[in-house]
Amino acid sequence: MSKDQIFELGVQANEKMNAGDLDGALEIARRIGNLGADYYVSYVVSGLLIDLGNIKANENIVREGLELLEKDFETIIRHKDLAPAAYYNRANGYYVLSHFRRMRDPYAGYFEKKTELDEAKFDYRKALEYNIQDANRKAEIWVNLGNCFDEIGRVVEALECYDEALKYKPDHGMALGNKGMALFHYADVTGKHERTFLLEAYSILSKAKSEVTTESVGTFSKYLKYIQELF
Repeated sequence: MSKDQIFELGVQANEKMNAGDLDGALEIARRIGNLGADYYVSYVVSGLLIDLGNIKANENIVREGLELLEKDFETIIRHKDLAPAAYYNRANGYYVLSHFRRMRDPYAGYFEKKTELDEAKFDYRKALEYNIQDANRKAEIWVNLGNCFDEIGRVVEALECYDEALKYKPDHGMALGNKGMALFHYADVTGKHERTFLLEAYSILSKAKSEVTTESVGTFSKYLKYIQELF
């Protein structure tokens, strides 16, 4: 099967994923995976598995995707058109594994020299080294890098990343929403300026509407309601 045909199957899987048909998307991913041991097959299938494992909250699927990507990673990144997405997908995989781990143990990785989150940050930065033309993808990478910093309480660095994302796509819902939540938590340490930061957080959260995940819609709404109650 040609690259174009494999790519088209990947597009179909993503369409099913976006429509909520996760099992259908997984079935297509498995079908592509059965086409043989090829770096392009690994590239397409690994990205699908990492995304599906994240959405389905299935750690095993995420790990399967990461292992498949690692197997052919050096070959994949030699192709400049594939390298940015390969780093991005691998970063997403590590970030999701870190999230699963912290759900089991909030203090996981505190005394380790290198964690999954460190790997994710490194790969997001590597992806940003490439000349990515898609403004939305560039914004997504900055948002996810910001989430890495926010995960460990480095709010200022997280805010800087969200601002970078908004330079490329000013209406990026996840960048706006995550920035609003970060400002909400940062307000606790601003003393007499707390109310100003809370109002700014409310204003930004109110604009987080486009391309926002279903789960995030509920989260952002809770923060908006809580800020209203505070005032």
